[in-house]
Amino acid sequence: MGFVRARGAEGLLLLVLACRPDGASPPDAGATAVDAGSSSAGLSSQAVLAAHDALQGGSTDVALSLDGRVRLRRVMQGAQVVQAEILVDGERVMQRTHDATGWTAVWDQDRDGVPERRMTMTRDAETGGRTTVVEEVPGPHGLRRRETTRRLDESLEIVWEWMEADGSFSTVLDWTTTLWQPAGIEGPLGGGECTAEQAEQIHAATEEALQRGMSCFEELGMYDVAQFFASQAAERGITLACEDLEANYGLADGCALNVSADPAEDQRISISVDDRAFTDPRCGDLLPLLLHELLHSSLGGHNPFAHSIEREHRSEYDRVNACTRICTDRSSATRCDCAQCLGTDPCDPRCAEYNPCGRGGIFYCTCVDQNYTFPTLEACESGCPATIGCFARRCVKFPSCQ
Repeated sequence: MGFVRARGAEGLLLLVLACRPDGASPPDAGATAVDAGSSSAGLSSQAVLAAHDALQGGSTDVALSLDGRVRLRRVMQGAQVVQAEILVDGERVMQRTHDATGWTAVWDQDRDGVPERRMTMTRDAETGGRTTVVEEVPGPHGLRRRETTRRLDESLEIVWEWMEADGSFSTVLDWTTTLWQPAGIEGPLGGGECTAEQAEQIHAATEEALQRGMSCFEELGMYDVAQFFASQAAERGITLACEDLEANYGLADGCALNVSADPAEDQRISISVDDRAFTDPRCGDLLPLLLHELLHSSLGGHNPFAHSIEREHRSEYDRVNACTRICTDRSSATRCDCAQCLGTDPCDPRCAEYNPCGRGGIFYCTCVDQNYTFPTLEACESGCPATIGCFARRCVKFPSCQ
């Protein structure tokens, strides 16, 4: 299941995840079929990758689980998708409608008419950019939050908002970042292209990471996120490249890279992995590394303010890192990791099983150069410099039950 594409003129070793019919010969002699199947009760990486091949072949009704209970259906108008839906046991839990300006997707897992998640993408005809708004209502214990991503050329402007007690939304963070999102280490080191053997390892680990992410979100009750994660892989497909990230992207400390962290992207999910992912222990295991990069395509980019916090506690302030930690190393995860991943506060009963929060600070300074967390508003206002860059909104309260 999958193949290695020959080295091209650009000097990259590309690996494209795909499926082949049972009994068929692999397209490349160096390819190795990898069985990453799962319980037929839930989403399956094997089914999702087969669904991508079927959609590419013109199918409009594909299974996302081995038993066919979870399905993706699309309505086409020529080569364009005009409607898509996900069904569980024949009942619709997600519907996405397209028009000339973009699309809107709504998830309603309990079919009560109140969506748990709504995602809208609107294109700007003049600039060529696009704006994506994601609203989440995770349930009685969850925080309602809204994330707006504006994409123009190779940059993303991101605004995070949380709902206040009176029902109004307040901006918590806003920043501009690059379209591509790396996973790196502290300090520079050499890197290079991967070997064919390493590429096969990446292939197997990516299928395992896809399965781990879907199963983990289902276990956490985040069915809408699990389905979006699965449909992204099924509809877009995944391309992996082994390349020198320092030479090609200027990343002297990069282990892997997601080329586009825009959740409304319609091109293939493209992940590049550097040789150092196999040689430097600071990059960690391939499974969490590749799950981390896959999650960018569903959860967006990193919270840049988390990078001022000690590395071991950054996941408590960053959703991609938090979900990666919970899904690959749950015994070390904290209640703040749980809160970040689930979109709730650390005292949500669903987070009670986790370790106490490691960082402790619930206020942080949003200055470009001084993004520190503090236990109280008074401490934050005292310790956060009143520079021009921080003047408008110096201290922000991190969601907490305290």
